[in-house]
Amino acid sequence: MNVSFPLIDISSLDRYRWSEFIMNQPEGSVFQSPEFYHHLLNVPNYQPAGIACTDENNNIAGILLGFIIRERQGIIGSFYARAIVHAGPLIAYDQPDKLTICDILLKGFIALVKKKSLVIQLRNHFNLSDFREIFKKNGFLFQEHLNLFINIRQTYLPLQTISKRKLQQIRKSLANGAVISEASTPGEVDDLYSILHHLYKHRVKKPLPGKGFFRAFLQSSAEQKLGVILLVKYQGKVVAGMVCPITPGKVIYEWYVCGLDREYKSIHPSVLVTWAGIEYARTNNIPIFDFMGMGNPGKAYGVRDFKMGFGGTIVKYGRFLRINNQGLYTVAKLGLKILASLKRV
Repeated sequence: MNVSFPLIDISSLDRYRWSEFIMNQPEGSVFQSPEFYHHLLNVPNYQPAGIACTDENNNIAGILLGFIIRERQGIIGSFYARAIVHAGPLIAYDQPDKLTICDILLKGFIALVKKKSLVIQLRNHFNLSDFREIFKKNGFLFQEHLNLFINIRQTYLPLQTISKRKLQQIRKSLANGAVISEASTPGEVDDLYSILHHLYKHRVKKPLPGKGFFRAFLQSSAEQKLGVILLVKYQGKVVAGMVCPITPGKVIYEWYVCGLDREYKSIHPSVLVTWAGIEYARTNNIPIFDFMGMGNPGKAYGVRDFKMGFGGTIVKYGRFLRINNQGLYTVAKLGLKILASLKRV
C-alpha cells in the first residue's frame, strides 16, 4: 500500500481534534492526551516529547507521546536522562496499514529523543504483539512484564472478588477511624510526597519525581480533569495516598501509591487506599482499574502478592526498551550501582 503518512510535531495538533482522536480509539489513554502533554509542560525536570502522523485526508493516523526525565541537573542529568512512553504508540483503529504507521511513529520519536536520552522505554498498557517485528527493526528489545486489571461494571460487586483478609482489613480500618478523601491542597500533596520519598529511598530504591511533579498533577487535575489524588487520613494526618490519572469513561490508573503500614498497623493504609481507588472507579462508572505493573514474571515480587488480593486479571503486555548509546548505558548502570553501594555505607 503506497500511502504517505507525514509526521507533525504533536504540539501543533488542534487540541479538540487530538482529544477526539484519543476518546475514539479503543486503546485511547490519558497518557497520550493533550491534557497529559500540558501537564508535563508544568513539571520540573520533565520534557514532553511527541509526534503524530496524518493520512491523505489530513485525519490523525497515529500519535506517540512520551516524556524525557532528568532527575539531576547539568551534564550528569543529561547522562542519566531517559524517555518514557505510557500506552503508545496509539494508531487509529480504522487504518488498514497499521504496521507502516507504527514504523513511522517509532522512527520519528527516536529521531526526536535519541540525542536527549540514554534509553527509550515503552510501557505497554495493551497488546502490541503484532508490532514486535517493527519494534525489533527499530532497535527495541521486548521485556517481560506483568500487569493487573480489575474489570468493573455496573453489576460488579467488589466484595465478591477481594480476599477475605483484605476485606477484614478494610472494615477494620474504617471502624478504627480511617477516612478516605481527595487531595485538594498543596499541603496534603506535600504530606503524601514525604511518605513516597521515604518509601522510594529506603525500599523501592528507584527514581521518584520531585515534589513539583505531584503539585503539578494536583493543579492539572483541578484545571484539566487529569485525574485524582486519593488520600487516607487518620486523626487528621495523611497516612496513605495514591496518584490516579484517569481516562474518562475507560480507565483509572494506580500510578504512585504508598502508605505508613508499619506505623499504623491497625489502619492498613495501603490496603485502604487501594480499595479507595477501586471504589472510585465503581462509583464514577470507570470500567477498568489498572494497577500499572506487577513486575517481571521470573522474579519474586511481594507487591504482586499484595495486589492479587484484590482480584482481577493478569495481563502480559510487557515493555519495549531501546538503548540509544550502549557504551554510555553500561557506564551509567555501573555509576548507579556505585552510588547505591555508597548510600548503604
